[in-house]
Amino acid sequence: MKLKMSLTGGLLAAASLAAFTAPVLAASGGVAGKPIQANSAYIVQMADSPVSAYAGGVSGYQATKPRKGQKIDPNAPQVVNYLAYLASKQDATLASVGGGKKLYNYGFVFNGFAAELTAAQALKLSQTPSVLAVTK
Repeated sequence: MKLKMSLTGGLLAAASLAAFTAPVLAASGGVAGKPIQANSAYIVQMADSPVSAYAGGVSGYQATKPRKGQKIDPNAPQVVNYLAYLASKQDATLASVGGGKKLYNYGFVFNGFAAELTAAQALKLSQTPSVLAVTK
């Protein structure tokens, strides 16, 4: 029984210490002088139409916009091909600003991606013709 109590007490002490030291570490710049990174996630909206609105026009890619009352078939070859096209343009755009960590890509109702970027990369993306918006 004493072992359980001391283990529980130790866990409570560790939790209390963590709760106390986290704000202190944040205020002091992190562990061992390493700065704590601020949130650097951005949503980047691309200019090309998403699958739900693409009516054609890009050579080699059929329209994917569903007819009135119809749904998008995510497995349809033209949808799969156009999504791959959008992803490749997103990747190329991200690479053009020196990379960054792509967190997620969007293509069905919104064409864009989420990525971890520096402020300089985000600024450069916002000035790219194929980009409509960059939002932190």
